[in-house]
Amino acid sequence: MSFRYQILLIIIAATLSGCNIASNHHQGKVIVCLTFDDQDSSVYQVAVPIMEEFGYHGTLFVNSGNLGDAGKMSSGQVDELYRDLGWEIGGHSLNHDLLPSLSLAEAQASIITDWQNLKAMGWNPQSFALPFGYCPQAFYPTLNRHYKYLRGSSDFPMICPLNYQGLGYLPWQSDWEAATAKDRVLRGVSRGENLVIIGFHTFDLGAKYSTIDCDSGEFRSFLQWLKSHDITVLTLREAMVELQ
Repeated sequence: MSFRYQILLIIIAATLSGCNIASNHHQGKVIVCLTFDDQDSSVYQVAVPIMEEFGYHGTLFVNSGNLGDAGKMSSGQVDELYRDLGWEIGGHSLNHDLLPSLSLAEAQASIITDWQNLKAMGWNPQSFALPFGYCPQAFYPTLNRHYKYLRGSSDFPMICPLNYQGLGYLPWQSDWEAATAKDRVLRGVSRGENLVIIGFHTFDLGAKYSTIDCDSGEFRSFLQWLKSHDITVLTLREAMVELQ
């Protein structure tokens, strides 16, 4: 084997080794994101104080057309989360619109007006959660022009490199105990996932009100478990930057 050929093999091996190191840069590291959809008042009254107990920041997906409505957070409360408590504020369509039921022009108006409203508030929206988890392909160019990160409503393993326009999540269900969410995080760890998103809607309203309500005691227990196991909890935008 010629000296030149040996050098070439060494260079190739080093290159492949470098690629392997880069591809496994986040191996063994899982980040948990806690997201909150629809700015329900119970999030501000119940969930936010518990998040503060543990020093966690969440991502709130807002329907700007519903701010201040009965049972919804006010713009002032959302502003407090963003400016004082370190939360991320993302878009969720103007009025929680079912996007497949809209024409392209109607969907663009809902998405863009919502984004403009959030921008005008100074909240720098970069993440969007699909309302009801559905969005026709024809609407994605509009979303991608205004948002960096898109979250759907399906739960699946998320391993780097991530698809920023197709992030999954697991919505908390009314009959859950903290153990269900813990098991999901542990499953993510065992499968080498880099990101687990768990979503919430309302708190302490009861299963009769909603199938996606969360008991505050179970919520606190879950956060306590995350803290005791030293699991990283970030906003969605922070996680995306960390996992680049």
